[in-house]
Order: sequence, then C-alpha cells, then structure tokens
Amino acid sequence: MKKLLLLLVLSLGLSTAFGQEGSDISFPYGKILKMSPDELRDAKFQYDDYKNQYILTKRNGLNQTAAVLGALSGTPQNYVPHVDDYTVLIQGGEDGYSFILVTFYDANVYDKVFEFATTSGENTVETGSGNIKFFYSGYEFELSRRTVGQSASAGNRNTTVSKDQSYVVYNFIINTGIPPYSTWHTKQAKRELKRETKGKKKQSVIDLM
Repeated sequence: MKKLLLLLVLSLGLSTAFGQEGSDISFPYGKILKMSPDELRDAKFQYDDYKNQYILTKRNGLNQTAAVLGALSGTPQNYVPHVDDYTVLIQGGEDGYSFILVTFYDANVYDKVFEFATTSGENTVETGSGNIKFFYSGYEFELSRRTVGQSASAGNRNTTVSKDQSYVVYNFIINTGIPPYSTWHTKQAKRELKRETKGKKKQSVIDLM
C-alpha cells in the first residue's frame, strides 16, 4: 500500500510530494530517501550504472511539440518548460543515497519549500536572492533559483516584435552526508589526483630560490 502511494505521489507532480499530517515523512521529498532501488525502478526512475544515479524526468509534450513544429516550419521557437515539468536525480553512495537534486519550474512549490526552510530549518543562511541553505533532521538542504533569459522575434519584413520567453529554474538539494560513489566518480578522483601531482612537479621561481 505504501509503495502504491509513493508511485501515486510521484505521478501527480512535485507539489504533492511533501510530508503530510499523519505521515512518517518530516520534510519535502523525504519519501524518496526511503525508496529502495527496486521501488525507484518501479516508479520509472532510469538507472545510470556508470554514474550510479537514478533519474526521473517529466516534461509537457505540448511544449516540446510546439518547439519541434516551429523549427520544421522555419519559425523556430524557444523551448519554455511547463510549470509541471521536473527532474529528480538521486546520486548513490557506497552505503545509501548521497544526495537528491530536484529541478522544477513551479513557483508555488518553491514557496512551500522556502516556507519550510524559514519555519522549520536550523542554522538557516540566505546565500543570495531567494537562495537558502539550512539543516533539518540531520540533513543539509539547499534551495536556489535562477532566471534563464531568452526571447523570440515574430512579425514580417516591416514589423518585428520581440517577446520575452524567460523562465525561472528552481533547484532543491537534500544532502545526506554520504559521499557519492560510482565508476565515474572514482575516475574523476584519479584524474584530479594526477593533475595535482603533475602540478606539484612544476617548480616555480620561488621554489628554486
């Protein structure tokens, strides 16, 4: 029954994924942390073995179709995400999940998470306009937003009208404290160590004094 409820929550959209009264989840998207790999696959998460990541993406088909048809007809249109679009990325570690990154475009969801941060968060710090970090229940959280600026032109040879098609991207991160682990992360760490070792071999003028 709980598994069915989790799938239903994910299918309805992000705004319903908050812990509700009577549930055992005390913070936004905490339910996802309790899902097993099998449950994530059943919920349509795609698994990337190389990076040890589970990814769930939801996009509005009408917006994508409009952009494609515009390109085919010679009147290209910018792709503007739908308010209900979202991506959930879960990074695995050696023992549990390392972090969850939720990318969305709904200002109402942002307001709900921000309210949770300011009313329930601990050691809350605003890191920029609308960006905030806080701790709760042993986890570290980050909420941020950024504007993607773009415009489209329409009209004829005599008159051209520019239309603003900017949109806001919201990111919400849950850090569990478990280091990320995967084949990709291991290779990246080795490359970084190699770069650092190579850099130390190069002597500066001060080193030669």
